[in-house]
Amino acid sequence: MRTRLRTLQALPASRRGDRRGFTLIELLIVILLIGALAAILLPNMQRARFRAQAAEVASKLEALNVAVKAYETDHGDAPVGTGPSGAPPAWLAPYAEVRLFNGPMGITYQLNITTGQPPTVVASAGPDPGQQQVLLAAAGILGDVAFVVGGGATLVASLTH
Repeated sequence: MRTRLRTLQALPASRRGDRRGFTLIELLIVILLIGALAAILLPNMQRARFRAQAAEVASKLEALNVAVKAYETDHGDAPVGTGPSGAPPAWLAPYAEVRLFNGPMGITYQLNITTGQPPTVVASAGPDPGQQQVLLAAAGILGDVAFVVGGGATLVASLTH
Protein backbone atom coordinates (compact mmCIF):
# COMPACT_ATOMS: atom_id res chain seq x y z
CA MET A 1 0.00 0.00 0.00
CA ARG A 2 2.82 2.37 0.80
CA THR A 3 4.48 1.80 -2.53
CA ARG A 4 1.21 2.50 -4.35
CA LEU A 5 0.69 5.77 -2.45
CA ARG A 6 4.23 6.85 -3.20
CA THR A 7 3.82 6.22 -6.94
CA LEU A 8 0.56 8.23 -7.12
CA GLN A 9 2.27 11.20 -5.49
CA ALA A 10 5.09 11.01 -8.01
CA LEU A 11 2.68 11.30 -10.98
CA PRO A 12 1.98 14.75 -12.46
CA ALA A 13 -1.38 16.36 -11.59
CA SER A 14 -2.89 15.72 -15.05
CA ARG A 15 -2.43 11.96 -14.67
CA ARG A 16 -3.70 11.80 -11.07
CA GLY A 17 -7.22 12.97 -11.98
CA ASP A 18 -6.85 16.41 -10.32
CA ARG A 19 -7.30 18.22 -13.60
CA ARG A 20 -8.89 21.64 -13.64
CA GLY A 21 -10.82 23.03 -16.62
CA PHE A 22 -12.08 21.41 -19.80
CA THR A 23 -10.27 19.51 -22.48
CA LEU A 24 -10.15 20.79 -26.04
CA ILE A 25 -12.47 17.98 -27.18
CA GLU A 26 -15.11 18.92 -24.59
CA LEU A 27 -15.01 22.58 -25.66
CA LEU A 28 -15.29 21.65 -29.34
CA ILE A 29 -18.31 19.44 -28.66
CA VAL A 30 -20.08 22.26 -26.80
CA ILE A 31 -19.31 24.72 -29.60
CA LEU A 32 -20.63 22.26 -32.21
CA LEU A 33 -23.84 21.73 -30.23
CA ILE A 34 -24.42 25.48 -29.92
CA GLY A 35 -23.79 25.90 -33.66
CA ALA A 36 -26.23 23.12 -34.52
CA LEU A 37 -28.95 24.66 -32.33
CA ALA A 38 -28.38 28.07 -33.90
CA ALA A 39 -28.63 26.57 -37.39
CA ILE A 40 -31.96 25.01 -36.46
CA LEU A 41 -33.44 28.07 -34.71
CA LEU A 42 -32.34 31.01 -36.89
CA PRO A 43 -34.49 30.19 -39.96
CA ASN A 44 -37.54 29.80 -37.71
CA MET A 45 -36.84 33.15 -36.07
CA GLN A 46 -36.47 34.78 -39.50
CA ARG A 47 -39.82 33.37 -40.66
CA ALA A 48 -41.47 34.57 -37.46
CA ARG A 49 -40.07 38.07 -38.02
CA PHE A 50 -41.43 38.16 -41.59
CA ARG A 51 -44.84 36.96 -40.39
CA ALA A 52 -44.90 39.69 -37.74
CA GLN A 53 -44.00 42.36 -40.29
CA ALA A 54 -46.62 41.04 -42.70
CA ALA A 55 -49.21 41.19 -39.92
CA GLU A 56 -48.15 44.79 -39.28
CA VAL A 57 -48.70 45.65 -42.96
CA ALA A 58 -52.14 43.99 -42.86
CA SER A 59 -52.98 45.84 -39.64
CA LYS A 60 -52.02 49.19 -41.16
CA LEU A 61 -54.19 48.50 -44.19
CA GLU A 62 -57.11 47.70 -41.90
CA ALA A 63 -56.49 50.93 -39.96
CA LEU A 64 -56.50 52.90 -43.23
CA ASN A 65 -59.79 51.23 -44.12
CA VAL A 66 -61.26 52.36 -40.80
CA ALA A 67 -59.94 55.91 -41.35
CA VAL A 68 -61.54 56.14 -44.83
CA LYS A 69 -64.84 54.82 -43.46
CA ALA A 70 -64.75 57.35 -40.61
CA TYR A 71 -64.19 60.16 -43.12
CA GLU A 72 -67.04 58.90 -45.30
CA THR A 73 -69.32 58.71 -42.25
CA ASP A 74 -68.56 62.33 -41.34
CA HIS A 75 -68.63 63.79 -44.88
CA GLY A 76 -70.86 61.45 -46.88
CA ASP A 77 -68.16 60.41 -49.40
CA ALA A 78 -64.39 60.36 -49.78
CA PRO A 79 -62.79 62.70 -52.32
CA VAL A 80 -61.61 61.13 -55.56
CA GLY A 81 -57.89 61.12 -56.26
CA THR A 82 -54.53 59.70 -55.35
CA GLY A 83 -52.75 60.70 -52.19
CA PRO A 84 -49.03 61.28 -51.92
CA SER A 85 -46.87 58.22 -51.37
CA GLY A 86 -45.74 57.80 -47.77
CA ALA A 87 -48.11 60.41 -46.31
CA PRO A 88 -51.86 60.65 -45.77
CA PRO A 89 -53.83 62.91 -48.09
CA ALA A 90 -54.60 66.23 -46.40
CA TRP A 91 -58.30 65.36 -46.08
CA LEU A 92 -57.51 62.08 -44.30
CA ALA A 93 -54.90 63.48 -41.90
CA PRO A 94 -57.33 63.96 -38.97
CA TYR A 95 -58.42 60.32 -39.28
CA ALA A 96 -55.10 58.55 -39.95
CA GLU A 97 -51.72 59.00 -38.37
CA VAL A 98 -48.69 59.54 -40.59
CA ARG A 99 -47.10 56.34 -39.19
CA LEU A 100 -49.81 54.33 -40.99
CA PHE A 101 -48.27 55.36 -44.31
CA ASN A 102 -44.77 54.13 -43.55
CA GLY A 103 -44.43 50.45 -42.78
CA PRO A 104 -41.74 48.10 -41.65
CA MET A 105 -38.51 48.02 -43.62
CA GLY A 106 -39.30 51.19 -45.60
CA ILE A 107 -42.58 50.02 -47.16
CA THR A 108 -44.71 53.01 -48.19
CA TYR A 109 -48.45 53.26 -48.79
CA GLN A 110 -50.48 55.31 -51.24
CA LEU A 111 -54.27 55.71 -51.10
CA ASN A 112 -56.21 55.74 -54.40
CA ILE A 113 -59.91 56.55 -54.67
CA THR A 114 -61.76 56.30 -57.98
CA THR A 115 -65.45 57.06 -58.53
CA GLY A 116 -67.56 53.92 -58.41
CA GLN A 117 -64.70 51.74 -57.20
CA PRO A 118 -63.74 50.72 -53.67
CA PRO A 119 -60.73 52.64 -52.36
CA THR A 120 -57.41 50.89 -52.84
CA VAL A 121 -54.08 51.15 -51.07
CA VAL A 122 -50.89 50.50 -52.97
CA ALA A 123 -48.10 49.33 -50.70
CA SER A 124 -44.69 49.60 -52.35
CA ALA A 125 -41.37 48.09 -51.39
CA GLY A 126 -37.91 48.53 -52.83
CA PRO A 127 -35.64 45.90 -54.35
CA ASP A 128 -34.82 44.34 -50.98
CA PRO A 129 -35.94 40.67 -51.01
CA GLY A 130 -36.97 40.99 -47.37
CA GLN A 131 -39.42 43.78 -48.21
CA GLN A 132 -40.80 41.73 -51.07
CA GLN A 133 -41.34 38.73 -48.80
CA VAL A 134 -43.18 40.90 -46.28
CA LEU A 135 -45.56 42.24 -48.95
CA LEU A 136 -46.18 38.79 -50.40
CA ALA A 137 -46.92 37.43 -46.92
CA ALA A 138 -49.25 40.38 -46.21
CA ALA A 139 -51.10 39.63 -49.45
CA GLY A 140 -51.57 36.08 -48.22
CA ILE A 141 -53.03 37.35 -44.95
CA LEU A 142 -55.37 39.80 -46.68
CA GLY A 143 -56.26 37.65 -49.67
CA ASP A 144 -55.21 40.44 -52.03
CA VAL A 145 -52.84 40.64 -54.98
CA ALA A 146 -49.12 41.30 -54.61
CA PHE A 147 -46.62 41.22 -57.42
CA VAL A 148 -42.92 41.81 -57.98
CA VAL A 149 -42.05 44.05 -60.92
CA GLY A 150 -38.83 45.78 -61.88
CA GLY A 151 -36.89 44.93 -58.75
CA GLY A 152 -39.59 46.12 -56.35
CA ALA A 153 -42.73 44.61 -54.91
CA THR A 154 -46.22 46.11 -54.89
CA LEU A 155 -49.30 45.06 -52.96
CA VAL A 156 -52.66 46.37 -54.16
CA ALA A 157 -55.26 46.05 -51.43
CA SER A 158 -58.93 46.92 -51.91
CA LEU A 159 -60.51 48.56 -48.91
CA THR A 160 -63.99 47.29 -48.15
CA HIS A 161 -66.96 49.58 -48.39
